[in-house]
Amino acid sequence: MNTTSQMTDSAVPGLSSLRQTTLFPELGNLAAWDAVASNPAVKPYVRGIIAAAEGFLSEPFPEARATLYMEFRRNGNRSRYEADYFKRRTVLSTLFLAEAFEGNGRFHDAMTDWIWLILGEPTWCLPAHTATEDPLPNPDGEMIDLFSAQTAQLLALIYSMGRHALDNVSPNLSRWIHRRLMERTIEPIEANIERFWWNSGRNNWTPWVCCNVLCAGLAVLDGERLQAFAQKVLAADMRYFNNYPEDGCCDEGVGYWNVSPAAHFLFCEQLYQASNGACAPFYGTEKFRRMAGYVADAWIGGKWAAPFADCPPRMGGINAGVLQRFGERAGSAKLLNFVKSFEAVNPPSGKQSDPPKPIPVSVPLRTLGDLFWRCGAPVAQVPGVLPDPVAPVRPDGTAWYPKMQVLFAKAGRVFLGAKGGNNGENHNHLDVGQFLIAVDDEPVILDLGHSEYTRLTFSPRRYENPILNSIGHNALLFGGEGQRCGSDACATDVVFREDADTLSLGFSLQNAYRPELGLKAYRREILFRKGEGTIQVKDTWRLEKPADAVLRLYSRAAPDADGVYAGCLALESSAPPAVETFELEDGRPRRNWGDVICRTVISLPEAAEGSLTLTFRVCGSAPESAH
Repeated sequence: MNTTSQMTDSAVPGLSSLRQTTLFPELGNLAAWDAVASNPAVKPYVRGIIAAAEGFLSEPFPEARATLYMEFRRNGNRSRYEADYFKRRTVLSTLFLAEAFEGNGRFHDAMTDWIWLILGEPTWCLPAHTATEDPLPNPDGEMIDLFSAQTAQLLALIYSMGRHALDNVSPNLSRWIHRRLMERTIEPIEANIERFWWNSGRNNWTPWVCCNVLCAGLAVLDGERLQAFAQKVLAADMRYFNNYPEDGCCDEGVGYWNVSPAAHFLFCEQLYQASNGACAPFYGTEKFRRMAGYVADAWIGGKWAAPFADCPPRMGGINAGVLQRFGERAGSAKLLNFVKSFEAVNPPSGKQSDPPKPIPVSVPLRTLGDLFWRCGAPVAQVPGVLPDPVAPVRPDGTAWYPKMQVLFAKAGRVFLGAKGGNNGENHNHLDVGQFLIAVDDEPVILDLGHSEYTRLTFSPRRYENPILNSIGHNALLFGGEGQRCGSDACATDVVFREDADTLSLGFSLQNAYRPELGLKAYRREILFRKGEGTIQVKDTWRLEKPADAVLRLYSRAAPDADGVYAGCLALESSAPPAVETFELEDGRPRRNWGDVICRTVISLPEAAEGSLTLTFRVCGSAPESAH
């Protein structure tokens, strides 16, 4: 196993072997599609996809209206244009998959109409990503954002897998797809990839875009031009890999892991298969394996995950086939066991009485990987990948990510998540020192997770949102003031220890606050007595001048008269708590937690120094999930 993470594209073996290819069978290859459809785990999806496609045959066509595009600059709304935009792509993806499974041409005309709509859009970029003060995009410089690239992937797959079928409708349709892919994806990257900020490799944009545009390149390019295009895109993806934390922690959170490490894997897998196994620059590295395992560590249980950063707390479904292939290529027993564990408690078809649910189809490369790799035999190990030394995914276990200072630990009925880090992370919240607790796979002391994205979300006014600032988290506020933003607003003196019975995590948090606040010292110590199911959180602090201190804890329901949350977690506090309702006005938290939740507020009077100790003890029976 290669333990060196820094890589360069200057001499990547195998690039000269790249060839125009498609990873999955063409439309019309009914034997291949029938083999997938006959798998018991996939049958409900096939029924659901075909039923959805039948419904879309009479679906009205949502046009790309300029006034909706302009709303983002005019009033900050991005949802109305995006609803129609993504509807067009979801319908087309569904029709495409339904036609692949049926293979009788029933959906050809409908596919043609929806392709025509998307080909006719003046831009494939979202209004939130065009980076101009003009409310309409500039026609003189083709932009490539996340969803422009994702649109290119969709059309590239239709072109490469369905060209012969669509030629029965109109040979010119394939020519139009080819032209748009060249104009909107291939040629702008060939001309000057450096002008796109995602080329820097800073966050999930890079692998997400690279994965999608490589799919387009493999569909319409060949020979030396394909190799030169792939090298440009590979250089960007390598910058992402080199910038990624050495410990494998996804600082954008478990929700973005699917479009960050998992998108990086899909990029790698396309290179690997299009070169017949000759091009595998990342396979066989320890860092690649660590990246694979993060999602397993952040999983609480059921459908819940630790939602640090801009992430939902509920995982919903997973692309099991993609994760399975990722785990095989990375040599990650942790990820492979996670897939088995997740599907054991969240079967793909739900309860037997449930109607069949179509697999998410808006990103067809992931969908196809899920279908075909889920059903296929395990792939052979890539040369250089050694047996995984990491123990299989929990039931019980600890994952400590020292670079990002993130902890996930489960013992018996209790799950603990905690983080230090800094307030300059990708998709950051003002949450240095945050902790969450779950019991019996159900969140009890919450991290509220993500918020709706608006014009303000990625602007200097981001932290006006109470879900994102310190009010929505459980580090102390002093004199009503929470943490500041910036990478220098960080935890220091971080100490993690673990033995058979206990684990402890301590960090100093004073640097996360404005120097003008006069916070000379603030230490948070978290002690998890695993055998007892007890978690103690102790805060101590010292200020230059007296100020009050307030801690807020969020839960789905108020504790009972004995201070027990959800019938299973008792709180003892060294200062008296007060319980109040907290109305969630933001749509995304409301969908996860409900309209109104509980906020436990512990207030300490003005003083120059102080301490607060919270002790959480598991008790009672398993909580009932309301979600």
